[in-house]
Amino acid sequence: MTECNPLYQIIYISAAVHSFAEHDLEELLRKTQIKNKERGITGIILYVEGNIIQIIEGEKTVVKALFTKIESDPRHRHVILMAKQPISKRDFPMFSMGFKPAGKEEFDDSIPGFLDAVARGRLAKKDLEGLSNRVKIFLTAFAATTKLEMD
Repeated sequence: MTECNPLYQIIYISAAVHSFAEHDLEELLRKTQIKNKERGITGIILYVEGNIIQIIEGEKTVVKALFTKIESDPRHRHVILMAKQPISKRDFPMFSMGFKPAGKEEFDDSIPGFLDAVARGRLAKKDLEGLSNRVKIFLTAFAATTKLEMD
């Protein structure tokens, strides 16, 4: 990160044009993780029944260029920018793109208790404690999309 290219975060939602089989999605994510690591991009993507909610973070010019590419990617439709902002630190520094296959311990370090919330079908306010407001919005949107109950 340089002073002229500060950290930046984008949150968006979209729908997949075609549903992904789990093995196809895992292969796509494996390739994406390699590219993101090279670019210094971190974040998380949640994919449920064709709905995508993603946070991408990294140097501003790199994140904005990636989002522009996502907007024109024929695998996405209805790409909606939910939030964009400079950030002082990454919310997901451990993930070149976190997803379900990531280890539970690694995931719990970034979003403590979230996998348990998904497993029990309920997202409680305590599950959101200590997270940035943007990540809280992200997880709340995910809960609404997947019909998780909210406390």
